[in-house]
Order: sequence, then structure tokens, then C-alpha cells
Amino acid sequence: MFTGIIETVAKVRSISRGSDFIELGVDVPFNTRDGDSIAINGVCLTVKFLEKGVAYFDVVKETLKRTNLSDLRIGSVVNLERSLKIDSRFDGHIILGHIDATGKIKSIRNKKYERIFSISYPFKLSPFITEKGSIAVDGISLTVVSTNNNTFDFSVIPYTYDHTNLYVRRAGDKVNIEVDIIARYIKRYMEVGYGKI
Repeated sequence: MFTGIIETVAKVRSISRGSDFIELGVDVPFNTRDGDSIAINGVCLTVKFLEKGVAYFDVVKETLKRTNLSDLRIGSVVNLERSLKIDSRFDGHIILGHIDATGKIKSIRNKKYERIFSISYPFKLSPFITEKGSIAVDGISLTVVSTNNNTFDFSVIPYTYDHTNLYVRRAGDKVNIEVDIIARYIKRYMEVGYGKI
């Protein structure tokens, strides 16, 4: 489980392609070990091994199909967050590292003290995305400012912009979206019948 408070950004150092997977090598500037879970752009991956400050991960076909990790290139900047410890502070919201879909950056509007990103998303996510609700974009815990026609906006302060991979993002880029887990379970509860457990 993660919180969406990005610890650091790092660069992709290597990509080795197999028939239906890739091995991803990423700079990891914090302490970790084999078997640890790390969210890369919000995708929960397992450290396969470490070598000279680079962590290696296997990314399978299903993950490549459902996330933007298939778009990574050597030198790409990614968001990193280690899994939450039971005694850690909880500053963001509950994030599982299981991507629901990818969206696309439609526009980035610069204002004096903030940047407003507009993200288009698949219709199937509409029930889960609401004004003032929580959402994770590339693993970043964010608040939805507004929604309209399968597009939602979020606003970021300079600190968030400078300390996540948002500073390299451009209109047209694909981003990973994970909806709020509470919204997901409420919808499922309503689908199976209110009051029936």
C-alpha cells in the first residue's frame, strides 16, 4: 500500500525486452532490498535485485498493456515511492499501486502560484471521479478540482510540480490513473444490492 506522497524522482537506466515482458532498471537513491515493493509511476513493482544503486524490476505483459510503463525509454523520469510501513505517517490517501486505466494530458495551464492539468480518461472511470475527490496520477495523490465530459482537472503547487515527474510532462503524454479505493468499493457494494451482504 502507498500514500501518493512521492519520495523522489529517478531516471530509467536500462530496459531489456523479452517476448512478453521487460526488465526495467531504475536509479533508486534510497535504501531498499530484494523483494521490496516500490511504486513506479504509481505501479506496484517488486525489486528483483540491486546493483550499484540501480533496482531491477520485471514488468509483465498485463502491466505493460494497462499502464504507461510501456512508453518508458532510457532516461525517462519516473516517480518513486516505497510501500507504507505500519508506523508511518499517512499524508496522502490509500493507493494500492493497481492502475485502473491510463489517461492523457489534454492541457497544462500555468498560473501565478499553481499549474492546472486537464486529464482525459476512459468513460468507465466516470463513477469514481468526482469534484474534491482523491485520485492518483502517476502515483501522485491529488484532489480533483472539477470534472467535465470525461476530463478532470487537478491543480499542483510549485513544490509538487518540482518534486514529481510533472515537471517533464507535456500535453499528449499518457498518465496512469488509480481511482479512490473507497469509491471503488462503494460502487461495488451498490452493484450487488444495497443492504445485502
